[in-house]
Formats: sequence, structure tokens, C-alpha cells
Amino acid sequence: MTTRCTTYLLLFLSFYLVVNCGNIKDFASANEELKTNNISYTNTIKPIIESYCITCHSGENPAADFVLNTYEAVRRQTEKGELLQRINDRYEPMPTDGLMPVALRQAIQKWAENGFKQHTTITTSTSQTMEKHEFTPPKIVPIDINYQGFDFFELMQGHWIGKMNIMGQKYDWFSFDYRPIAPSHIHGIYEGGTVGNLLTSFFISNYNGKRTIMARNGGILNGIYRMSYFVLDHVEQTGTEQYFRFVDAYGGKEIMWMELSFKDDRLSFNSYTSRFGLKGKPKQHMKFDAVRKHSGIAKATAQQLNYPKNIVDKDFSTGFPKPNWGNAYPTITSASYMHRDTSLDLKTLGELAGDPYNISEIPYLARLAVDIEQNAQIKNYPLIIYLSQNALTDNNGKLHLEYGQLKQDLFDSIFLFPDLAPNTRSFTFDYLHPGQYYITVLADLNQDGYVSKGDITSKSIPLIITPNSSQTINIKDILNRN
Repeated sequence: MTTRCTTYLLLFLSFYLVVNCGNIKDFASANEELKTNNISYTNTIKPIIESYCITCHSGENPAADFVLNTYEAVRRQTEKGELLQRINDRYEPMPTDGLMPVALRQAIQKWAENGFKQHTTITTSTSQTMEKHEFTPPKIVPIDINYQGFDFFELMQGHWIGKMNIMGQKYDWFSFDYRPIAPSHIHGIYEGGTVGNLLTSFFISNYNGKRTIMARNGGILNGIYRMSYFVLDHVEQTGTEQYFRFVDAYGGKEIMWMELSFKDDRLSFNSYTSRFGLKGKPKQHMKFDAVRKHSGIAKATAQQLNYPKNIVDKDFSTGFPKPNWGNAYPTITSASYMHRDTSLDLKTLGELAGDPYNISEIPYLARLAVDIEQNAQIKNYPLIIYLSQNALTDNNGKLHLEYGQLKQDLFDSIFLFPDLAPNTRSFTFDYLHPGQYYITVLADLNQDGYVSKGDITSKSIPLIITPNSSQTINIKDILNRN
């Protein structure tokens, strides 16, 4: 029977790349400080942890309750031996997509052996080593959609449901809901919940003198804002299959890229990453094989917005702005814009990151805040919010179950499914497609990450979301044990 992915799928919110730009410094300071035996947390260990670990091991719901967001936390886990064991485990590596470079692992080992030094200053030799890391961006030749590739917009729309393989972890049910949000802009998002989200949208732009398609990919994870940009550079048709490739808009295919293949109502969506060039040639990071469902919803929006239309949505004809990763990271390898702050709203984070297409400019999408009333039955249990095309419960708030799980046709009507940490009282959908939904809140009592017998639910409530709106809904009476 179908299951859905849990919070830990948020490992892939980095989606093609690590979400911290400390990597160039990592190699420079780790190698230099290994030579001098002068390794500190501030200079070397913290950038390594932020690059490879912090996205999942911080925030309100850290993976495996393994927190690494402070000097004290990293030291404690290292002294216990758990951190060193996990980063050197070739069979179950952390990060899960493969062991980090040996110099970085050795740096953490030496740091422990030398007494966990917390502070030091960057030496001249270290700074010189950093400056040697240079990157010459390739010349990217975009596809001119006046001649080919424009049909991508027609092919992309729909509610895609299928199997996900992310960093070696397999999930037999996942979905992306792609709908138009402007005449030449289509958008889909994975709302992960407490930890963060991931979006990918495609739009027409002028890039290097050509009208082409660009992709905007990123989101927010544990307070880290990251948005990356890709450009269409290859289109191919073989029989009835159509293929499209998007490469990093600054670093090109050598840094990261994604490919989408369409055949009939099937989609294969793959991504490849090199961790900003640190892992050599990009390797496959994600594979999503899906079937188009509920195409009428996207088509109705397309008709309303006069989509698809060959007009520029966002103009970069005067040049694509180069990201600024700060003085500590002089080498830029990717069209990625990042900022970290857990206290700021998305608009402010985007501005501080230098994102050239801020959320305040994104058309049509709505915002929905969900206030949740806790009670004794659901306290201390994780929650899941379902936005679906069909009601998941009957009028008494009981799930429509079959063999102890939600009926498959109802499961496949789910568009968004964020996971919330126990005792969460509110959640906001920031990039929500307008339309008609049912909203259902489920307390996951057996903590298996999906709808099943024994869970407690609210009654499915009909909900209408209008374009560019911002509204709040209160969910109470989450009392119905299934």
C-alpha cells in the first residue's frame, strides 16, 4: 500500500546543492589548519557543520534529535563519539549522499584530539590558500524558445504523482502540483512543514540576448533561505519523448543541472549536483518518476491566465546579478542566493540574500495561515496538514480507510502534506495555488508519517483560496480516532 514521505525527506530541500556557501573556505582552512595543527571550531569546524549537517540537524524538529547548531552541541556529540562514527560510516554515511571529503573528516578528528579549541584567527597562509580557489564560469548558450522548447510549458502542468528516490532513499508516493501563475510562469512546491519547503518554478526570461526558459529553485530550511537559478540549454525529441535540460545559470552543467523528460502523461525529473563543485562532476541527487493526475485543475487555471504565452515574465537582458556570499567566500560558483536568519519573513530574507526574483514579485499565489487548537489527545504527537481535492473524512470526521489505510483515490487527491512538530499551534502556506481544497489535520499517533488506522483527525473542511489573498483558518476538534 502507498505510503508518503516523512519529515526526513527534507534532506532534499538542499535540492542539487548544499545550502551554505562555506565550502570553499572548508577545504582551504581544513587543509591549512591540518598542516599547522591549529584547528578551531570557529574557523574550520563550524563551516564544515553548516555546509554538510546543519540543514537537517537544527531547528524545532532536528533529524534523529541530533542537534549540531552550537559549539557546545557539536562538542558534546563529538565527545560521545556519535558524530565521528556517523561521518565515517561508509555503509550509512552522513550526509546520506556520501562521505564528506577526507580532509574535512580529518579536521574534525584532529579538533577533538587537540581539545576542542573554540576560537582562533585566520592566518595569512590560510587566506592565501582561499584566494587560490578560483572559478571561471562557462559560457552558457540558452535555447531560444522562439524556435524550440516553448512546448515545455504545456507539458509541465498537472498534478504529478509517483516514486521518489532522493540521495538513495526511496519513497513509493510523492507529488508535485504544477499550475500556471502567470501567462509564462508555472510553479510547484513541496511544503515540508516545520523544517521548511522546496519550490521549483519555470518562467520565460531574456538571458544572454535570447528569450528562453529559466527555473527558480529553492526555499527555506531551518531558517536558511536559498534560491538558485537555472537556464534551459538543451532540448531534444526522440520519438514521442521530449527532453529538456536546465543548467546552473552561472556555473553551468559542471556545478549542477536538472533534466525533465515527458512521454505521454509520464514525467521523469532528475537532478544532479557537485556541491558547488566540491565533488567533481555532478552526480545524481534526485529521481522522480511520475504520472500526471487531475490535469483539468491546471488547465482551468491556464485558461484563466491565458497560459502559455510566449512573453517575458522576468527580464535579465541586462545581465544576471552575481550572488554575494560575503567576504569570507570570495569564489562564486553558482547562481544561488542565500541568507540565514530564523526570525525574518520570506520577503526580508530574499532581500538580504539578494534574490533577484523576490516573493513580493511572485504573481497570483496566495498565503494561508493555519491556527491549530491543541488538546490532550494529540498533545506531543506530530501533525500532518493535508490539502486535497477530495474530503479525506466523512461527516463525522472519520477517515475513508481501506485495509487500515486511506483509500488510494483519496490519497492521490492530496496536493500538499506538511509535517509539523509536536505541539505546533500554527503553520503558514506561503506559496499556495488558488483553488478549491479540503483541509484535514491529522495527529500521527503511531508516527509512521502517513494516514493510517489509529490516527486522530479533524473533519475535512472545504476551503476556497482566491488569487493574491492572505487568510487564516482555525482548525479545532481534532478528536476523531480512526
